[in-house]
Amino acid sequence: MLAKFNRLIQELRAGNMQRSKFETWEIDILLDVAHGDISPLASVDAILGQYQDAVHRQLAHGATVPMKLSDFLKLRREATAARRRMAQPNRGHRVCSNMRRAKSSITASRESARA
Repeated sequence: MLAKFNRLIQELRAGNMQRSKFETWEIDILLDVAHGDISPLASVDAILGQYQDAVHRQLAHGATVPMKLSDFLKLRREATAARRRMAQPNRGHRVCSNMRRAKSSITASRESARA
C-alpha cells in the first residue's frame, strides 16, 4: 500500500502519469487533487510532501487506505487555526485582572478617604 501511494505521489509531483489503471483509492486521491483547494500561495510540491508524510504516519498507525487530500487540507487548516488561537493573548483573563485592579484601587481610595 505504502509503495503504491508513494508511486502515485511521485507521479503527481513530477506531473507525469504513465499508467492507465488505478485502484479505487488512487482515483479518489486524483479526483481530490484535481478539485483540491490548495492555496495558490502555497507550493503544490510542498503540500504534496506534507500530505505524503501525513499518510506515512497514518499507515504506520494501521490505516488500510490513505486519507484524501481534502481531509488532509481540512486538518491542516484546523491545526493552523488552533495554533493562531493559542498564540493570541487571553483577552478574557486580562479584562478580569484589570477589573480586579480597578476594584481594589477604588476600595483603597475609599478607605484612605475615610481615614
